[in-house]
Amino acid sequence: GDGRRLAEAEVRETLSQAITVPSGELTAAQKKELEELEKKNAEIIAKNKKIQEGDAVAGKANADGVAALKAKDYTTAIAKFGEGVEAVPDFVGSTPIMLNGKMVAHRARAYEKYREGATSTDTAASKVKYEEANKDYDEGLAAFDQAMAVLKNAPAATDPNDQKNRANITLELLTNAMEIHRLKAIGGVDTSKGPQAKAVITDYLALETDPLKKTKAEMILGDILRENGDCDGAIPAYKKILAGSADDPDALAGAGLCLFSVGYGNSDKAQMQEGLNLMTRFSEVAPDTHKLKTSVKDAVDLLKNEQKLAPQKLPARRRT
Repeated sequence: GDGRRLAEAEVRETLSQAITVPSGELTAAQKKELEELEKKNAEIIAKNKKIQEGDAVAGKANADGVAALKAKDYTTAIAKFGEGVEAVPDFVGSTPIMLNGKMVAHRARAYEKYREGATSTDTAASKVKYEEANKDYDEGLAAFDQAMAVLKNAPAATDPNDQKNRANITLELLTNAMEIHRLKAIGGVDTSKGPQAKAVITDYLALETDPLKKTKAEMILGDILRENGDCDGAIPAYKKILAGSADDPDALAGAGLCLFSVGYGNSDKAQMQEGLNLMTRFSEVAPDTHKLKTSVKDAVDLLKNEQKLAPQKLPARRRT
C-alpha cells in the first residue's frame, strides 16, 4: 500500500502463505460442506453436458428438417423437427423455431391430402382424405400452442436483439396458424374452429404493423366466420375493410351475403336491404369469374322477387 515494488522472492513468499492449508483432519461439518459442494459441482457438470448434447442433437435435427421441408418431404421434416424439440423442449431461442417448422410441414402435408380428396370422384375416399388432412392441421395447431407456451413461460427478454427475435418468431407463428385456420374453413375440412381462429387473428392484428397485411387478416377472419356460419361475427370484419376500401369486391360480397343471411333469418328488412345494396354494388365492380358471383346473384334474386326489395344506391365514400 506504500507504493513499494516487491521483489520476486517477496511475491512468492506472500503467495505461499496465502494458499497454505491448515494441517489436520476436517471436522464433520467441513466434510459435509465439502461433500455438498462436490455434489453440486457434479450436477452442474452433468447439466451442462446434457445441454450441450441436446443443442447438438437439436441443431442437426433442425438442419435436417429444413432440408426435408425444402425437398417437400413433409413426413421426414415433421419427424426431424420433432427430434429437435424432444432434445430441447423449452429453450426459447430454438424450440419455437423448430415447432414453427413442424407446423409448416403439417400444414403442407395436410393440404396435399385435402387436394387428393377434393379431386377424387370417390365420396368415401374423399372423406377419408379430408379427415387425414384435418388431423394434420390439428397437429400443426398443437405445435403452435406448444411454441406459444414456450415463449410465454420464458423469462422476460432484456436484450434488444432477443426481444426482436421473439417478436419475429411470434408473428411468424401467428401467421402460419392463421393460414391453417383459413385452409380448414375455406376447404370445408373443419368449420368448427371459429373462436380459436378469431383469437389467433386478434393476436396477429395486435402485432402486425403492415396495413395491407392487417386488411388481409381482417378478410381472412370474415371469410372464416362466414364459412363457419357465424355471420354476426363476420359482418364487423368485412365492414372494417369497406370503411377503408368501399368497392372491395370480396368484402362487398361477404358483408352482403352475411347481412342477407342474418336479416332473412330474423325477418329484418333493414339488414336485408343493406345486404342487397352491398351485393348490387358487388355485381357492378366484381369480375364475372369471382367465386361468389353465383351466390350473390341467387341472394339478390330472392330479395327482389320474394321480399320485393329494390336496391338503393350506396352513399359516396371517400377512399382511404
